[in-house]
Amino acid sequence: MNAKTLLISVGGSPDPIVFSIRGIRPRPEKIIFFTSKSTRASVMKTILPALGDEAKRLEYEVINTNDEQDIEACVFILMKKVPSALKKLGAPETNWPSYVDCTGGTKVMSSAVVWASSLFPCEIIYVGTQGTRSKSGVGIVRSGQEHIVLRKNPWNSVGYIEARSALEAFNRGQYGVAAEALSKLSKKITDPKTSQLFDCLGKVFHGYYCWDIFDHKEARKLLRKWLDELQPIADEPEADEQQIVIPGLKEFIRSALEQLSLLDDIAVPEKHGWFLTRDLLANARRRGELEQKYEDAVARCYSAIEKIAQTELKNKHGIMDTGNVNPMQIPESIREDYCRRYGGNSGRSLRLALHAGMELLLHLEQEKGVKSVGHRFSYLLRKPKSTLDKLIKERNRSILAHGDVPMNQDKYRKLLENALELMNLKESQLMSFPKFPI
Repeated sequence: MNAKTLLISVGGSPDPIVFSIRGIRPRPEKIIFFTSKSTRASVMKTILPALGDEAKRLEYEVINTNDEQDIEACVFILMKKVPSALKKLGAPETNWPSYVDCTGGTKVMSSAVVWASSLFPCEIIYVGTQGTRSKSGVGIVRSGQEHIVLRKNPWNSVGYIEARSALEAFNRGQYGVAAEALSKLSKKITDPKTSQLFDCLGKVFHGYYCWDIFDHKEARKLLRKWLDELQPIADEPEADEQQIVIPGLKEFIRSALEQLSLLDDIAVPEKHGWFLTRDLLANARRRGELEQKYEDAVARCYSAIEKIAQTELKNKHGIMDTGNVNPMQIPESIREDYCRRYGGNSGRSLRLALHAGMELLLHLEQEKGVKSVGHRFSYLLRKPKSTLDKLIKERNRSILAHGDVPMNQDKYRKLLENALELMNLKESQLMSFPKFPI
């Protein structure tokens, strides 16, 4: 097994440095010394000779700061130079050493080492004492009385700040960003339970990301698997602590489990059309309300209106594809007109766009003496001060359609309201992804 690498700050006393190198288990064979202008020479002149024959097996690099009193300069040089030093040493770690000793150097150098290292899953080492110090107990550790103190990386605690940022991204509808943030965070945490919590929740977030991009099959698989993994973590005796880390975790899991049934419905062929259309409208609302992406929201509303007609024609009238309609499926009273207008001459199939599909639907409903989607569409077009026809025309001139006219919040809201009225739904009936109370 490859020995781990040590990053160690160097001060005026060589004894703690030598004690640390000898005392760590497994012993590091690769070392990065962090020095100042006044301590750089001590690596070769004092520290390595003090190690005796042990120095022969060591590979090392030296990173020097030009200003040991400037914490910004010290952090910057460490962040810049440590990865390249690891590469030169051929170290097993690629981002940061596994061990970091902050005992030596100025207070600024020690602080910089901890600050820079807190971003990575390393162990922080401090050489203290089990005996006495000089200067009546407040000076340096007396030689021969050193004691290595190992501490977990403070990222286990401060990482909660980054976790909160991930929750905020999820609440804003940035599900992929939130998933990636928690995935990266879980790899920085050394506490197994906290790492598992972030990893599982990140995979649940990825499931919602898949749902948001209409990959319902993958979303169903991910959510079912990782919610099952996440729930026992939230139910552990330490659950109150997890609620502090992830506020509202139990309520989030409960809501997410309830929403799995919607993915099940989308997967059922006879339910697929209507549930997919409702999902489209819920997606449109997320784009409009959470991200203010009104072009995307309008495009989804328009697509939902098209699918309302397609689903109704398929489920109630056997017309499976409005882009490939057999002329014989058109009522005889309007067949000649439809063939002339929509390309069905010489027995060819018809291609029915939104208005043509809705007109056919209205005619079929009238023949059967029922009032449904076709009648509602006709009513919305004839409604006093109606905006539906105007909105459809404006959508066709939008940037994501055939023109260059940007959509705005007002147009998105009105088109969403019309789509909901077509489906005979209230906005409150649209599914909302769960949120965290932060």
